[in-house]
Amino acid sequence: MNPQTPVRTVPVRPAGVGLTQPADPARRAVPGGIDERTGNRTGSRADPAIRGRLLIADRVVEKIAAEAVRDVESVGGLRHRFPGRARSTGNDRPPRVSARVGRGTARISMSLSIRYPARIMEICDGVRTRVTGHVADLAGLRVTRLDIDVSALDLGSDPGARVR
Repeated sequence: MNPQTPVRTVPVRPAGVGLTQPADPARRAVPGGIDERTGNRTGSRADPAIRGRLLIADRVVEKIAAEAVRDVESVGGLRHRFPGRARSTGNDRPPRVSARVGRGTARISMSLSIRYPARIMEICDGVRTRVTGHVADLAGLRVTRLDIDVSALDLGSDPGARVR
């Protein structure tokens, strides 16, 4: 080694310090301790901000919404009989639902049938309340938009059947 070549020293980190610990000591969880900011018991889990992230798929929100609607009285699903023409199936099938999830929110659209005679606006308000509540409770997402398409009216009997 040439005596005139400068020597570069690299600081040595103690074991477990640096990349494995958060830079902000206030955000560090103490196993079995008490969080000084909230007063809650921390247990062995780290603060949610440093644990990672949770991704909820669009399909999961679609299923939550479809199951929430199944419990609403007078609401049923759809099936296609002819292209472009929806037909009611009653309450045995869930409605068609599509969802888009992003940044803690969900946008949902659904097509369903309503049993005759029923007040469509009241039924849709009930569907809206139930779906937004279930998605918030089960997925932790805020529903920013919920489009409801009432595509068929269920008359209680098969409208295509003829009596001879």
